[in-house]
Amino acid sequence: VVIPAAKSVSVSNAQFRWGLNQEATSGAHFGGCNFLSAGSAGVAGSSRPWTSADSFYSASSGAVRIEKPNAAGKWGKDSWATKCQDAKGRAVGTSATEQGTGAQAVIDSGTGTIDAANGRAEISWKGSFTVAMYGGMTYWSITDPVLKVKNGTGTLTAALSGYASDRMDTSVWKEITPR
Repeated sequence: VVIPAAKSVSVSNAQFRWGLNQEATSGAHFGGCNFLSAGSAGVAGSSRPWTSADSFYSASSGAVRIEKPNAAGKWGKDSWATKCQDAKGRAVGTSATEQGTGAQAVIDSGTGTIDAANGRAEISWKGSFTVAMYGGMTYWSITDPVLKVKNGTGTLTAALSGYASDRMDTSVWKEITPR
């Protein structure tokens, strides 16, 4: 999008795309791997790896989808079966050189304004995605991100929620107040 320098413009259908970091999509020392899931995950009730029968994992939910590159470098929707595989179908590991799956959370239909003349912008998206660590033994969600730019500096905020457990007693499971 080319924006005239002296004009504020409304934007619609802006796309949010975030891969977080390599750790969020790499192998885990227990539980298989760390991965992204569309939507806000359900209540596991205890700290344990997710199974396909739980129905916590989702490749898409509303305007949100989880994408990753394939061997040809093309982006496509992830799946439960491939969430722990890189673009070549290799199971991701835990080594210091691990590159992860490359998965990203994608949210479409963002709306807002850009005022290039004054170095300001604000764009917001509706939707959630979940970061599941250790196969889902611990997870947290990001909901309704908002990007604000002031004087050329951007700030991304969102509502965060999740669950607390105890490493010594995995039956402990408490919802953390969203903030």
